[in-house]
Amino acid sequence: MPRRAGAAILRSRTAGPVSRRERGRRCRACPALPPPTDGARSGGRDDRLLCAERLRRARPGPRDGGRAAVRKPETVRVAAGVHLVAGSNTNWVIVREGDTVTLVDTGYPGDRELLLASLAAVGAAPEAVAAVLITHAHNDHLGSAEFLRVRYGVPVLMHEAEVPHARRDFLHQVTVGKVLANGWRPGVLPWAVHALRSGGTAKVPVAAPEAFPVAGALDLPGAPVPVHTPGHTGGHCAYLLPETGVLITGDALVSGHPTSRVRGPQLLPRMFDHDRERAVASLAVLERVDAGVLLPGHGPVHRGPVREAARCARESAG
Repeated sequence: MPRRAGAAILRSRTAGPVSRRERGRRCRACPALPPPTDGARSGGRDDRLLCAERLRRARPGPRDGGRAAVRKPETVRVAAGVHLVAGSNTNWVIVREGDTVTLVDTGYPGDRELLLASLAAVGAAPEAVAAVLITHAHNDHLGSAEFLRVRYGVPVLMHEAEVPHARRDFLHQVTVGKVLANGWRPGVLPWAVHALRSGGTAKVPVAAPEAFPVAGALDLPGAPVPVHTPGHTGGHCAYLLPETGVLITGDALVSGHPTSRVRGPQLLPRMFDHDRERAVASLAVLERVDAGVLLPGHGPVHRGPVREAARCARESAG
């Protein structure tokens, strides 16, 4: 039998630029942004193709011990005491006030060393974390929450509807089958391999997650105000930092993603949302928030009125 018979072949090429026709179809609120591509090709070049068997078998090797390669944390100071950190494919936010910090999300399980390095980079130790606020309980945001809770006694707080999700009473997360069904889309399979290697399917429940103790502003550094934005998950929450005009949006509103060819404010591709209609409706909630800096769960900092960013994403979502 030929050596390659009966098996799909891994081919890897760089996706090409957005076509002229695609550049002409743009969101009215954000005229500089092209829409996502619909096919398996971009600019006439093949994106990466990966067989299902290789995807299922993609796991951390002995060299990385199940963790993503450690690098210097990419930390952006966006306001006084507020830092956005880019993990291996997911962001988290550090809000420092005096000697204590609020940590919003924690990246993938494989991002743990990078997470700890990012705290050190802003002059904080893990013991200084007053609380971890979770936007939603997917592994790429929840990854080290239980570690911080058990090792350092840090409370892990979230919307009451997300508490059972964090305990893993159930799991509202994109399935392997759905990823494979969308594998022809540019970037999907390379993203999936990275997610698997970083602990995207690891078991990292939080044994004792807590609902917010009060309504409104929390008594934590930055005085974060939870903003319920269901859709991506049932208990998804954004967090407003009123004194700095910063809104942390998690996956309710992002500015980029490895599986998207769009740059700027947008929803994640449909396959990632538990309830797409509610995710779109939550953009109207964000349109009413008075903030001038958007810190997403994926993608770079977006500066400008959040209401305009949310409106752009809503129009692009159809």
